[in-house]
Amino acid sequence: MQLLLESLAIDTDLILNGHAKAIIDEDDIAYYRDYVKTANRLGIPLQYWNADTTEEQLGTDRYVGAVYDPNGGQVHAMKLVNALRKAVELAGVTIYEQSSVQGLKEGKQIELNVAGKYKVTADSIVLATNGYTTKLGYFNGRIFPMHAQSAVTEPLTRDQLDAIQWQSRMPYYDTRNILFHLVLTPDNRIVIGGGNAEYIFNDGLNYKGDLNRISAIMMTELVTLYPALKGIKFEHVWNGVLGMTGDSTEAVGVTGEHKNIYYALGYNGHGINLAFLFGDIVANLYQGKENPWFNHAEQTLPMWLPPEPFKSIGIKSALMYYQWQDKSYNE
Repeated sequence: MQLLLESLAIDTDLILNGHAKAIIDEDDIAYYRDYVKTANRLGIPLQYWNADTTEEQLGTDRYVGAVYDPNGGQVHAMKLVNALRKAVELAGVTIYEQSSVQGLKEGKQIELNVAGKYKVTADSIVLATNGYTTKLGYFNGRIFPMHAQSAVTEPLTRDQLDAIQWQSRMPYYDTRNILFHLVLTPDNRIVIGGGNAEYIFNDGLNYKGDLNRISAIMMTELVTLYPALKGIKFEHVWNGVLGMTGDSTEAVGVTGEHKNIYYALGYNGHGINLAFLFGDIVANLYQGKENPWFNHAEQTLPMWLPPEPFKSIGIKSALMYYQWQDKSYNE
């Protein structure tokens, strides 16, 4: 990704200064110490940070330790999308916006119903629709949309930056089930997300929740982490859809009677990294080339979930259980 962005000469706020997984429960310290040792034996250069180092790097005493990954970083997601758009257009691809595919008919030639009034035919297609996939009739019970929220603050003043002492400026997330994640942007805003996740009956895509309530949850966590920010405002709060699976297993491969429907799905919130890998796999499959990762991937599919109403009951029950587990961290 870095080489591609450099070749395009487009600034996407890509900063590769590492990232941290902040440990919130002392009972988890032994597990993450062993995790780092195992990773190091495999050649992965993770580091375990104690509470003092974590506070020094992140500027908060909220955590009992952290796992630092020097290969991590951050990127502005929409700037990245715009850069990728330029890349594919330079390669000769035409992008048709506002052209929702509302159905498809399989065959040697696939027929797509576009915007309810156009028919498009193709020899092959790629399902890169993640959380929206089941609305096309594919991977029902395997992938489902999960609604998650984020917010961005107004720019921090120099006094606020000095007060929070986020010396490393590196992004981090915590070890809760329904975790919080934070980024300090180049223009000195904090993006925070998490603390909430919602499923809407029958893979609903239209968000019906209360953004004001979720905004209050995120602000409470932000001020708990950095008390000096009390009184700061969010400039924007938004909801988005993640493509989730019941067992966090992703899906990539080819399907259909004529083996002309390729797919790369189920990123479980890790799409920026996985989408590049899966794009390479799909390109290899289409060209009939070997891919070292696919020999493993073709053996797995996300676990099957039952139809409604049982799916909704199961997902919402799991979310309630996770929230119950996390409750002590929020007090």
